[in-house]
Order: sequence, then structure tokens, then C-alpha cells
Amino acid sequence: MTHATNRNTGSDMDTLKESAVAVKDAVTDLASDAGKYASNRISDAKDMAATAVDAAKSKAADVNSSIVSYIKKNPYRAVGIAAGAGLVLGFLLRRR
Repeated sequence: MTHATNRNTGSDMDTLKESAVAVKDAVTDLASDAGKYASNRISDAKDMAATAVDAAKSKAADVNSSIVSYIKKNPYRAVGIAAGAGLVLGFLLRRR
């Protein structure tokens, strides 16, 4: 009876080893898939960020040209606005 028990134990050990290998392979595949997913998400985020930066640069260039145009058309008014803003900021920063 001891011999039969040893065979069953050996068979159980083989089954356990096979199961462990299958689990290891499954975890490896899952980790690989997770890495690919993360890489794709990062790539998508970079593309979206680049698009947003390009849009912001374009908008900033438009605003800059509008400001320059306004200053050229109204130089004295622009100086007055700048002086008023400087005074307000000066008062606000001096009180701290």
C-alpha cells in the first residue's frame, strides 16, 4: 500500500508542477499584455498632449498678434493701460 501511495503522491506532484507552470505562463502573458496596454495608453496621451500644445501655441500666436495690432493702433491707450496695471500690481504687492 505504501508503493501505491507513493505513485499517487508522485502523480499529484506532477499535476501540481504542471499547474504551477500553467499559472506562471498565464501571469507572464498577463504582465506582457498589461505592459502593451500601458505603452499604448502612454503613446495616446503623448499624442493628445502634443495636439493640445500645438493648439495652445496657435492660440497664443493669435492673441499676440491681436495685442500687437491693438498697441500699434492705440499706442497712448496701451501705455495708459500698462501704467494703470503697474500701479495696481504695485499697490497689491507692497501691502504684503
